[in-house]
Amino acid sequence: MAFTSSLTIEGLYDEHLSFWNIDEKFVNDIVLKWTDWHTDYLFHGYRKENIRMVRFPYSRFIVDAERLWDDPLEAEGQGILYKQFDGYSRMIPQEHEEHLLSLWHNHQERLRYNLCPDALLLDCHSFPSELSDVDICIGFNEDWSKPNKDTIELAVNLFEDCGYKVGINEPYSNSETPDCPFTYQSMMLGDGFWRLQYMDKPQEGMTPSKCWLKEKVSFATFDDDLWVLLQNKVWRQKLRDYIVEHKLTDDSWLGKIAAEGLGAIAALLLAA
Repeated sequence: MAFTSSLTIEGLYDEHLSFWNIDEKFVNDIVLKWTDWHTDYLFHGYRKENIRMVRFPYSRFIVDAERLWDDPLEAEGQGILYKQFDGYSRMIPQEHEEHLLSLWHNHQERLRYNLCPDALLLDCHSFPSELSDVDICIGFNEDWSKPNKDTIELAVNLFEDCGYKVGINEPYSNSETPDCPFTYQSMMLGDGFWRLQYMDKPQEGMTPSKCWLKEKVSFATFDDDLWVLLQNKVWRQKLRDYIVEHKLTDDSWLGKIAAEGLGAIAALLLAA
């Protein structure tokens, strides 16, 4: 079994990788919405010989590691290298484009290295809650990589038994399938992990500062399973360390708002 996920904003503020005209609207309405936040942390701690995790370290707005070579979405400017997105354009110099494409090739190679015949690849994502009322999306391709019926039913039953509403290829379908000289199964898992209850419809272009959160958000909740996990002292420490080491930085946009949002969580964990 191999996990794959892309969950970061890494590279957005790197002048050699980004080439986006980044403003508040781009960050708030596009990046925050379409980044797969913390999907790798859902599987943190799995250390078994037959389970491997492959994490792509850059934002999908730098390289979308799951796009196909000659992907049909290339015609819309959203192939491996996004060049158009919701009214924003990205002009990538030729010499930098070659380097960015090499990041895609390297990720594909890492996936091939970690796969084996008859493996199950889990393609992990999150999605905005307004897209669907399902909690967990299970997606797959209608081709040789489609998981067998028992695998799909097992996944559905496991989540439904925990009280989650499951969508089959809803709101998304398909799953990543890197080229290999053997066959394997591939299944996409998507979840709506964090939930905010707004007092009113969120205003566009507003920076998610402490003031903004106070004015626009009535309350926030965790999934029940995360709350149960946080009752364990060891896992509270793991989450605390993760926030401090990876999110409370000073050298990017993330450091400006994470210290308010995640910093508040860290403070609660420190007191726990």
